[in-house]
Amino acid sequence: MSEPVEVELVELEEATEKLGERIFKRLNPNILKGIEVEVKINIGSAKISVERLMTLSKGEIVQLDTPSSQKINLLVGSQVVAKGLLVVVNGHYGLQVSEVVA
Repeated sequence: MSEPVEVELVELEEATEKLGERIFKRLNPNILKGIEVEVKINIGSAKISVERLMTLSKGEIVQLDTPSSQKINLLVGSQVVAKGLLVVVNGHYGLQVSEVVA
């Protein structure tokens, strides 16, 4: 049999900021400049029936719910970092940034 162990509860102060935020504040911003992150945009969505989905053919158009004049969100993970308009640059889609989200 093992001997009894004395257990003492310790009360901790409530943290006022997250550990990650404290570390981030202490980092030199120049360290972060070379880090690459993946950015994504979501230009819209549409609901269609399974029947329509199964009968889609080349040339058909699925209309999305986003008006062409609406600003598109630029995302890092699930965080919106900027908004802008969808453009085509040298045959590739791009985003012309019109607003940076703080």
